[in-house]
Amino acid sequence: MENMKKNVKRVAWIVLLLVALAPTAAYAIGGNYVEGEALVVLRSGIRTLNATSISSAAIRNHVYRIAASAEAEVPVIYEAISVANGRILALMRSETKSTRELIASLEKTRTS
Repeated sequence: MENMKKNVKRVAWIVLLLVALAPTAAYAIGGNYVEGEALVVLRSGIRTLNATSISSAAIRNHVYRIAASAEAEVPVIYEAISVANGRILALMRSETKSTRELIASLEKTRTS
């Protein structure tokens, strides 16, 4: 059982890395990506992130507040990957900012 949990966690990390790095790789080689969008990894602020807690209003409000501070919306929270890694993975989208501007705004939120 313990090995299965480790394997699931490894696979989730690999998927997370592939998903997170795909826009960067596409940008670096001049490929396609969606301007104004970013995959964001957030701390949950709770001890154990599980299937119940990831769906809670508190977690969703936490993610939405961070997005709003960067003038963005959250079309998707990747719940299964989030639970497997203990950190929230969410897609954030801005109608008014480029991807670089969105990331810069989110970094300002993190440091303030």
